[in-house]
Amino acid sequence: MPDDRRYLILDDVVDEASAEHLALLAETEDRWKLHEEWFFSQNDFTWVRRQFEKSPIGELLPPTAALVSVGKKLFENQFNSVIGNHFTVIGHKMVPGQIVGIHNDSPEQDRGRMENFRLVFYVDRNFEDSQGGHLILFGSRNNSDVLDAVRPVFNSAVLMQLSDTSFHGVNRIKQGTRYSIVVSYWGYPMLFNSPTDQTRVRALLSRMVDSGLEEVPHSGTTFAYHLYNTFRILHGWKQEVDVCLAGLAHSLLGRRHSGVASASISAEELRRILGERAYSIVQWLSFQDGFGESPGNDSWISNSGYLVELANLFEQAIDDRDLARVLEQSHVSFISPAIKKLIEADIVRVRATREMALPY
Repeated sequence: MPDDRRYLILDDVVDEASAEHLALLAETEDRWKLHEEWFFSQNDFTWVRRQFEKSPIGELLPPTAALVSVGKKLFENQFNSVIGNHFTVIGHKMVPGQIVGIHNDSPEQDRGRMENFRLVFYVDRNFEDSQGGHLILFGSRNNSDVLDAVRPVFNSAVLMQLSDTSFHGVNRIKQGTRYSIVVSYWGYPMLFNSPTDQTRVRALLSRMVDSGLEEVPHSGTTFAYHLYNTFRILHGWKQEVDVCLAGLAHSLLGRRHSGVASASISAEELRRILGERAYSIVQWLSFQDGFGESPGNDSWISNSGYLVELANLFEQAIDDRDLARVLEQSHVSFISPAIKKLIEADIVRVRATREMALPY
């Protein structure tokens, strides 16, 4: 991407025939359901759903499948990510008077959310600016902090990476009918920018998706998400790629004392993907019971393993008692003051988010 705005506006997204079919799909749909909350009003209908622990809905017809595939490739290539197998395809219809207020749909505010990448595809054949219905992208919750205004013209789209700062809204419809097709994906940003590091991270993420870890329940979410979020936490704590990769794979060999079974990725394959340093941490963790020590190991391995275990605990923290334990376990001599400050800041952020519990 050209900058850090986390969105991309595109024209001519799919071939003309597919675009026409998708427009017809929206225009002939008669099952729209009014969907209103305090900040928006629109009509929508779910055509396809493939989500964790939810019954599947609909079939992927060729034009819809083409749109889903195009979006996946674009997000993987343009947003430094691996896209998983969970997605939804939802039609939106807006009529005069309807509006979507500024919000951010942040997946970081809801641990169980299954969407963090969104393709908004437009099928209005004769859009004019006087109709309203522009997608407005903001740099903050301040409605004067406008980054961009997206015109919903035929066969165009905006790609968005949802986050705490992905504020957006739709201005009021003045006339006509505004149709859009929204494809929502669960994906895994690779976070590292070095091509060598990306190759390793992508290989492991892809293998996790292929082995079905997105369908395995774990601590209130999926096993894949739990592993990924441990990786993300370690990256936020400024850890090197080997430690972060160990976090991404920390239970893939199984955990002897925790009862976590190994994944369907062999030790040999995991070692090949991770490299010796990251693999040595995962191997050390497979014998550990929480924050216990393992005599005879290299201090870098045991110290790195301790940080992975700390991130693992933080990722699953559900209340203040869990967060207090994370803070307590961070007070060991080998964790630097700089890293302790990052851990403390993460704990403050989580507590603040829970205390606010405001609609967005």
